[in-house]
Amino acid sequence: MSPPVSASERRTGLAVVGCGGISRAHLRAIDAEPRARLVAVADLDAERAREAARKHGAGRTCASWDELWSDPAVEAVDVCLPHHLHAPAAIAALEHGRHVLVEKPVANTVAEADQMIAAARAAGRVLMVGHMKRFSRTFGTMQRLVTGGAIGRPIACEAFWHGPREIMPKIPWVLKKAQGGGGPLMGFGTHYLDLLRWTLGEAAEVACFTTCGVVENSEVEDTAVLALRFRVGALGAVHFSWSRAVKAYDEHIRILGTGGEVLVRGEKELHLASETRFGDRKLRRLDLDAEAPDWPADPFSGQLAHFLDCIETGQAPLTDGPSGRATVELIEVAYRSAETGETLTIEERGEG
Repeated sequence: MSPPVSASERRTGLAVVGCGGISRAHLRAIDAEPRARLVAVADLDAERAREAARKHGAGRTCASWDELWSDPAVEAVDVCLPHHLHAPAAIAALEHGRHVLVEKPVANTVAEADQMIAAARAAGRVLMVGHMKRFSRTFGTMQRLVTGGAIGRPIACEAFWHGPREIMPKIPWVLKKAQGGGGPLMGFGTHYLDLLRWTLGEAAEVACFTTCGVVENSEVEDTAVLALRFRVGALGAVHFSWSRAVKAYDEHIRILGTGGEVLVRGEKELHLASETRFGDRKLRRLDLDAEAPDWPADPFSGQLAHFLDCIETGQAPLTDGPSGRATVELIEVAYRSAETGETLTIEERGEG
């Protein structure tokens, strides 16, 4: 007879739905997580599904998510599909009693996000949104420093993500409004707006401008610029673009406070000026091994571990449905601002 398996030792059976580019990071995280086992993969492209199953040891391949529900070994679903399929796939999984980790954005619209949240509550299952940057030790340390008072009261911030113009035409669905939901504001801005909400709280007002100056045959913007005012009083300027001529990525977040400044360059550089910590106003690069020794090096691994923790304990995820909804709502209001030319107010809510 096999020895009893404790809750911490049992392996949750996962199915990955969608075997495109982003699924690779999710599959690697499953491979490395001792509490998870890959039961199945699903993709319309049969060869792509077979290759993912072969490489990562899944026992089944499926052409549709509907084929998963008859398998009791599938306890949770990791949705890595184009944005317009997030809601239908997640709702189907929840209605069949499965926990759901869904790639960001939670959905293309607030209405879809509301349906997903309602389905999770009705099923009593976990709905977690893949805002994986919250599980990065770089951005996690940034958030801890700011909310812990290291830079004093936040007064202003900026977030920039610039990518080369070649990347998006290689993913045709991203260029279609009904499928991607928007351009870089929806595709990449969702990461940075989520981080700013996590660190500074909710935005109160937004003014947005968009253009499509470089990417051809696109129904969405290739550049978006936003001005924000947060409820805490801090101002923000954010700029997202996939129109860069230089074949390289450039991204950073900077937050200014009354007593210092925090700056993240790329994914791995964190700089801090803090009068309370250092006694001066110099910007220093921090040693992340010393600042966050217990954080996993891979944010996708940290994200998956948190998802499994929530399944095991019943706790609400750090990036739960209402939080993901709030980011999509901010983006919806921003697009409306771009259409009307007006500065718009974001409705204040008690959750998210």
